[in-house]
Amino acid sequence: MALAVETLVDQAKAGDDAAFGALVDFIKDDVYRLSMRMLAVRADAEDATQEILLKVVRGVDGFRGDASFRTWAWRIAVNHLLRAKKSAREEVCTFEALDQVLAMGVDGDMATQEISPELRALANEVRLSCTHAMMLAMDREHRLAFILGVVFDLSGEAAAEILEIST
Repeated sequence: MALAVETLVDQAKAGDDAAFGALVDFIKDDVYRLSMRMLAVRADAEDATQEILLKVVRGVDGFRGDASFRTWAWRIAVNHLLRAKKSAREEVCTFEALDQVLAMGVDGDMATQEISPELRALANEVRLSCTHAMMLAMDREHRLAFILGVVFDLSGEAAAEILEIST
């Protein structure tokens, strides 16, 4: 597919709308999955995906081919997601709040305990997906590294290139 993608990039740079569409189709699912894992709210992830795809399309002329097209697009996505406004879930979810929720679950029945609506929502998140809640508690840079490595199964070198860090 690498040769086909390079051809699509060349065609897109020449103004071929179908090539732009094919490039978007090539990366849109990955961009959405990354956005969803980072933002944890479907509407926010959908909005971020659209914004990222627009940046990719508008910036395709700047693609030099130093990395694969997918790596270049992920770098755009990572930069966008690092600057995106934090979701309400991100604001509430901290390791301290998770510790408090987990302690309540260990100490007794949470249904009988008086807790804030925000903390109750967090407790429900923990029940649904402890791994996801732990990811939300990470700072964005570490969360992105985890997602790229574990969820997308990228090598350390590929993830480091996208995150612009050394291995």
